[in-house]
Amino acid sequence: SNELTTLPDSLGELVGLKRLHLRRNRLQFLCDSVGRLTNLVELNVAENPLDTLPLTLAALTKLNTLILWDSQLGSLPPDLSDLPVKQVDVSGSNLKSFNEAWKACTHLDVSDNNLSELACEREGS
Repeated sequence: SNELTTLPDSLGELVGLKRLHLRRNRLQFLCDSVGRLTNLVELNVAENPLDTLPLTLAALTKLNTLILWDSQLGSLPPDLSDLPVKQVDVSGSNLKSFNEAWKACTHLDVSDNNLSELACEREGS
């Protein structure tokens, strides 16, 4: 495992990046510049003590795999469900509710959370 606690804002300059694996670090948050990685198709930040995700991730319109297992996320930003993500793994991530309509999703893992609610439609849908 690594010991990264922060990421440089310059990470957003790697605009050709397609896969970003940051598993097993000590990241509590992702820098906003990750949202500039518009060619990213896979983001793996499993096994980090993440408790929040930047809203800028909603700009990752090519993202199809989002791996967040074993984090401290209580919820996910609602705008992420508009992305074409096919695989979402938030197992063991301390989620209290999952109220997202991941329309493109073909694999969803929400096991080992503290879920009291699981809804796959947006309110008003």
